[in-house]
Amino acid sequence: GQMRIMYLWRVEVERRRKLYERWANLLKIQIEAVCEKKRILGFVIHDRYKDFDSFYNKIVKRANGDDKDYSDKRKIAILRSNIEYLNFKEVFQEIRDVMGIRVTCYFRDDMNELITNLRETENDLTITNQKTINESYYAEHITVMPGETRMNLPEYEDLAGIQCEVQIRSLISGTSAELQHNITYKSPVPEKILLENEKFKIISAVLSTISGTLKAQDDQFSKIRDNLSTLIKDYDPSFIYED
Repeated sequence: GQMRIMYLWRVEVERRRKLYERWANLLKIQIEAVCEKKRILGFVIHDRYKDFDSFYNKIVKRANGDDKDYSDKRKIAILRSNIEYLNFKEVFQEIRDVMGIRVTCYFRDDMNELITNLRETENDLTITNQKTINESYYAEHITVMPGETRMNLPEYEDLAGIQCEVQIRSLISGTSAELQHNITYKSPVPEKILLENEKFKIISAVLSTISGTLKAQDDQFSKIRDNLSTLIKDYDPSFIYED
């Protein structure tokens, strides 16, 4: 029955934890190396593996057609079948954020700089599904898997198909995102009911206004950094901005 299916999914989520965490640790090393090489300032990296309740609620929500970002009826039917028949590999391929890494940079323009430089290591990393979040906060999301060079090494054989969603934000956008996440996703009110509530619509409008203000601040801080760097280099051409 359903209890047995849920139990077997719980076992599988826990079984895969070490694989996802190993890939996340290797990927963090690569991200840190790029940030240091390109002098991307103030980067902070956090990672998390989805707990079972979050994972299972997400796949059931999609299978029931309740996820606004997953509306293809054919895909929903396939996912529902894969959950019931315990087709673990297929379902994990559909959930790209089982493992997530969050990178916070001081400045917004460093976000695309980081993605551009990660893409230059395409034989080492496979990057797909770049998505710009530009609602009540701004972020870039990418899905990253081991690239061809890594997959040719024996120690990477068991990491085939293991995905990690990398979320890249500026320091200011990250603050806004955390507030929104706590207000929306940590609420005991079901998301569908929350989004239709008139009071929540007012909250969303305020968050949207705040987002516009924060974007302007992001842009101003970048200009300050660029102008200060130019000023100092006019005085000392050998100067390199350090964190």
